[in-house]
Amino acid sequence: MIVIRNLTVFIFLLVSAFINSNAHAQTGYALVGAKILVGDGSVVVNAVLLIEKKHIIKIGKNQPIPSGFEVINVTGHIITPGLIDSITEVGIVEVSMEDGGNDALQKSISIDPALNMSVAINRHSSVIPITRKEGVTSVIALPHGGCVSGKGVWVDLHSDIHEAEENIATTFLSVAFGKEGQGGQFTRAQILSKFITMLDDTLWYMKNQKAYVDNKMRSLSLSFQQLEAMIPVVQSQTPILF
Repeated sequence: MIVIRNLTVFIFLLVSAFINSNAHAQTGYALVGAKILVGDGSVVVNAVLLIEKKHIIKIGKNQPIPSGFEVINVTGHIITPGLIDSITEVGIVEVSMEDGGNDALQKSISIDPALNMSVAINRHSSVIPITRKEGVTSVIALPHGGCVSGKGVWVDLHSDIHEAEENIATTFLSVAFGKEGQGGQFTRAQILSKFITMLDDTLWYMKNQKAYVDNKMRSLSLSFQQLEAMIPVVQSQTPILF
């Protein structure tokens, strides 16, 4: 599913190649004549859009163009906000049929809340520039396979994705009650029961961590790493995606 994001992440496909290839950048750029879909429902026809230091500073009709800005005529084109693909494997799958190129598919364990896609994102993935060129500026990369397949991540596909850690952030815990979650092994009722047990065990662990470390408590359904990964979930800091 693709949705429109905030105006501040506009991606301008028709001029991006021009701007990126211009070694001697001007003070800024003025895109003139386009129809702009702002993202809040409003539309500006025959608009002037000003870009300075890779950021949009103004949008308007009959907007004055500052001195030193390079004017780019985009009459007849449509400019939209950057798009978000909310169900994707961008950055975690290169070749889906090859295990070595697929970090999204969780095969061996049916429940693993500790699996976090943020450590699996390939910042140099060949899929990222292709996706960005098609107008998608952010994606949510999802693990799949098993009842609780791990934590998905939000990825901003900026050109500086290779360096900027803030471009990748953990977003939610992925839980599957359908065919994928069942995997031919569990019914929906069994999956729900297992998940409730996970929540109960995490709450128990949070109240009895010393006893857990000293091995003086009952056995739990999750490992230490998995229990730690579930703490922000039960504290409502990490949402659950069903």
